[in-house]
This record gives sequence, C-alpha cells and structure tokens, in this order.
Amino acid sequence: MITGSVAILLNILSIMAIGVLLVVACVYIFCKYKPDALSSYAAGSRRQVLWLLVLSPWLVGLLAAIFALLPHSALFPTFDTLNLFRWHHSHEFHFTSWHGLSMIIAISFVGVLLLQSTRHLLKSARQIKILHALAEPDKNNFFQLDSDMPMAFTAGYSRPRRYVTSALRRQLNADEYRIVQLHEDEHARRRDPLQKWFFQLLASFFPPSAARRLNQQMVLAMEQCADMAVSSIIKDKAIIATTLVRVKRLSTQSLDTGLNHNVICHYGLDGVSERITYLLSSKAVKVFPIFPAMFATISMALVCVLMADVMHHAIEYPFSH
Repeated sequence: MITGSVAILLNILSIMAIGVLLVVACVYIFCKYKPDALSSYAAGSRRQVLWLLVLSPWLVGLLAAIFALLPHSALFPTFDTLNLFRWHHSHEFHFTSWHGLSMIIAISFVGVLLLQSTRHLLKSARQIKILHALAEPDKNNFFQLDSDMPMAFTAGYSRPRRYVTSALRRQLNADEYRIVQLHEDEHARRRDPLQKWFFQLLASFFPPSAARRLNQQMVLAMEQCADMAVSSIIKDKAIIATTLVRVKRLSTQSLDTGLNHNVICHYGLDGVSERITYLLSSKAVKVFPIFPAMFATISMALVCVLMADVMHHAIEYPFSH
C-alpha cells in the first residue's frame, strides 16, 4: 500500500482516467448515432470541433484532476472545508486492488499506443527523407518526381514539402498547375501532415469505428480548408472544381512511395465529391460553438470528480460481499 502525497497523486490519476473513459464513451456514442452531425459546419469550424472531440478526454481528465487537487492545495484553502471535492481513502492507494490493476492496464495501454505512434512517425520521417532525395525543385520550390503515376501531394513533418510527379505536370495547363500549387501550399503552411499524424494518435484511443470516422472527417476538413484557401485567390470556383475532377480522374491510385497514405495530404484522392459540393455550395454554414463546448467540458470534469467516490464504492461493493 502507498500512502501520503504519492497516493493522492495516484488517486487523482485514477480520477483523470475516469474522465478520459467517460468522454471516450460519449464521443463514441456521438459518432455512432450522429455521424453526419458536423456536416452543417464550415470546414474551419468543423476542424476545430474535431480537434475538440479528440482532445476532450484529456481536457476533461486534466480538469477533473485539477478540481480533485483543490482540497489538497494551500492556494485554495476554502476547498479544504468542502466535502464535494473529497473522496474516501484519498491518502491510500493499493496496487493489489482493482484500482491499482486498472491503473496499470491504463498506463500500459497509453504507453503502447505512444510507442507505436512514435515508431510510425520516425519510420515515415526516414522514408520522406529518401523520397526528397529523389526529387528536384522547380522555380517555385515545388518538388518534381520522375514517375508515370499522376499525383500531387504534401509530405513531411517539421518542414512539409510539396511534390508533383512528371506525369501529372505534363497533363496540366498553367492555370490548373497553379491551383494544385496553391492547394498544396496551404497544406504545407498549416503543417497538415504533422497535424494529421497527431490527430490519428489522439483518435487511436477511441474504439476503431469511432477513430475511423473521426480520421475521415478530419481529412475531409483539411482538404476543404485548402480548397477554400485557393478560392480566396482564384475567384472562379468552377475552375477549381474542374481541376479537382481532372486530377481525380488522372490519379486513379496512390503513388507507391513506401509511405503510409495516412501521413500524406493527397490532392485528388480524398472526398472529391464532398469537396466539390462544399466548394460550389452557397448554403449558410454554422460556426464553432465555443461557449457550449467550454460549458460541456467543465461540467463533465465536475461530474468525474463528484462521482469518483460513488463509482469506486459501487465497484468495490460486490467484491466485499
């Protein structure tokens, strides 16, 4: 048994874990029963909502841990007199209990996912380095790859670069090529390949069906944001849509670079029909509901702290009888 400050910290970590599990379950239910709920939002707002969804388990868990620490903090002595933020046996932690076992499993699970994602990141970085060595930059620093496969994409983490194959470059006129360049410029400016990897890491903590849905939605939002950035420079959206269709027809499959498709931002492979519909639509779209989101996050954190003692005793009761 562990006692004292270390026990308090371990118990607070368990409260944080409760918050993470609670929000993961809520997001899973949301993805399962409201799969198209975000379709009415603007691409930029949808992107923000998706980030909030994958970050929300950790935000709620962190807030719950902060609230649970208040009674033990000298900075907030008032909370020490409240029973709302207290739970029984907060100064004791038993590794041999269900409590300790669940913490070991949770920490191991998080560690395995982090190791897998880090290994994937390092492997992709090495492959991108090899790919870059085979490319030649043009006057606009758009890297040319000698390949018969028509393709344009952005790859790289700390310094994302834009690539186009010789096969695609030959089949595009000057206006179409500029549209592709502007699109990939936006991916590079936002560091979308790195954001894509980090989003997938956070989504991997959800059940596979929810993670797949979240990743698909984020990829689509990224592509739509890049399309809208192009439309702010080239006002004729019909030309942008025509270029997208043309590249889609030419790019029937992904270029075999040895890289995982999930770490590359392709120009004409992801959600083309949805992108064209969004690009040409004049329908009003919603914006990010920041205040309801903040209220929901804080409320769920409070629920995790207030219900911690009840949940622990509810689980322990069957084992003690």
